[in-house]
Amino acid sequence: MPCRHRVNERFHKRQLDSLPRPSVQGLTSLTTSLPKRKHTSRSHMASFVLVHAYHAYHVISTVHDHNSALNLLPVLAGLAAGDRYASNQNPTVIDAPQVAANFPDVEGVKLLSPAFTDPGNVPSTFANGTSGPTSQSLLESFVKSLSRHNGWITYNDQLESEEGRKIPYVTVSNGKKGDKKLRIWIQGGQHGDEPAGDQGVLALLGKFAGVPKWSWRVLEKADLLILPRYNVDGVAYLQRALASNYDPNRDHTVLERQQTRIIRRLQSEFDPHIFTDNHEYTGVNPVAQRYIRAQDLLVSANKNQNVNKDIRTLNEAFVKEIFSAAEAKGLRVGPYFTTSVANGTITVVEPDAHAQANHKGAGNYQALTFLIETRGIRLADQHFQRRVVSQLITLETIINKAVDEFDTVYNTIENGRKVFIDSQDAIVVTYEQQTTTKNLAFISATNGTLVDVPVRSKNSDPYSVTLKRSRPKAYVFSRAWADVAERLRVLGVKVDVLKEDFTGTVEALVVQTAEFAGTKFEGIAGTTVTTNTTQRVVTIPTGGYYVETRQKNAGYAFVLLEPEGEASLAYYNKIPLEKGDEYPIFRVV
Repeated sequence: MPCRHRVNERFHKRQLDSLPRPSVQGLTSLTTSLPKRKHTSRSHMASFVLVHAYHAYHVISTVHDHNSALNLLPVLAGLAAGDRYASNQNPTVIDAPQVAANFPDVEGVKLLSPAFTDPGNVPSTFANGTSGPTSQSLLESFVKSLSRHNGWITYNDQLESEEGRKIPYVTVSNGKKGDKKLRIWIQGGQHGDEPAGDQGVLALLGKFAGVPKWSWRVLEKADLLILPRYNVDGVAYLQRALASNYDPNRDHTVLERQQTRIIRRLQSEFDPHIFTDNHEYTGVNPVAQRYIRAQDLLVSANKNQNVNKDIRTLNEAFVKEIFSAAEAKGLRVGPYFTTSVANGTITVVEPDAHAQANHKGAGNYQALTFLIETRGIRLADQHFQRRVVSQLITLETIINKAVDEFDTVYNTIENGRKVFIDSQDAIVVTYEQQTTTKNLAFISATNGTLVDVPVRSKNSDPYSVTLKRSRPKAYVFSRAWADVAERLRVLGVKVDVLKEDFTGTVEALVVQTAEFAGTKFEGIAGTTVTTNTTQRVVTIPTGGYYVETRQKNAGYAFVLLEPEGEASLAYYNKIPLEKGDEYPIFRVV
């Protein structure tokens, strides 16, 4: 996503000409090596990019591949520009023929989503990368039609986006109450420029309507809530972010946007055993100047060590089965990763456990969670059947395994939840990923062959814990922090209101260091703190808040309320802290 800050464009030509002129390879490498949008922005790189965009003209005259050089200009311009309202599309990249040959259609899979059952309604703008394949009105009519003709599919449209568009979702159930069932939440389209994500979810809905024998077998064991298009405004503008230009998948602890809150309330009320978040990734940019990313499908399970270990082990077993099913169809798979290159060495970074992203945070429901990514951003309609098939195979495999092994899956999750609630184990507050080496498949950009390339891998299998803390009996704090209590409730945490004054000995954390981030991320420059633990007697007046940690969703309390955590409300300055301050959320031990 483009950087948030405008660039000072008032450079003199003489200053520009005095700078070294990069090669096409250097320019291309630049687009893949900018910092990923986590807690840093690309603003500090924007001036550099603008300068190099100027020099790209000179490069064009000295290279053989003129089209490739020209194609870099809009890429660089997009990186240099700040966000704009409803106008943040990324330019389409056409895979070279030798690369495209690695992504043929997948045979033997029927897709029952609008782009495939009614291809005449796919707009021509999908092919040039200025829209997705399925308009909002067509999505609504498709899902409504499925609901009208199938009694087990119930349409809901009470949710609205930032700009007032409907956010349709369906519940899929045989209506039987009282039976023990798995609850499965499936969502697509959280980022608006990832069309195979929501199309794969629609294809699954099409299967529920079109293959009733399979549907009834599933619904004997599971109820589903399916939200095909989370970010309807973003899809309307074919942009990653919400209409407010806020990244929805970095808002799942700070909960800044109302749209995030209404959807997260629904998630918490549904209380899933299994959660999927269906995305696409950017695989078009050359890596180390000569490789293209090869994976059709990237899937990662939850890495949060505050999630019960048996649930995490089961989560990884599901991923292995997904990979086996996908590979049986000729698809290339792996865990999700991003890339960077330094001194010719490729480093891949796999998912961490921080809860800003929905798939990572949802583990705190003590649930199986899946980040599902297909190679699709900036590809427009290229290889679209293969991308959607990859999404559908993943969802089918998750559902089929859950139903076929129902007793094991249900009992592992439910028993894991009980163990978590009763656990006396210390909680993980901060950690670091480990770095290992491995070989990873890439496509040669020059001849299209698959090659194994040695890479450094930063991963969480497992991560190294840097701060553990005893699990408190509860957290207690003043009603002055009502906004903290509200965020916890949105995430399904039970927060009690004190009916009388609380007086007792508590752990009070005192800030030893407070390091303010040098750049903003989604409008917030975070504060990283360290603390010392003290004990004192505190009185919290009637009306304050008391959060028991012997509850299933207590993991969210650990995330938001332990101040050193990278997704804590202290980090986000919702509980502002400076050196020497006493942290106003007290630990009852």
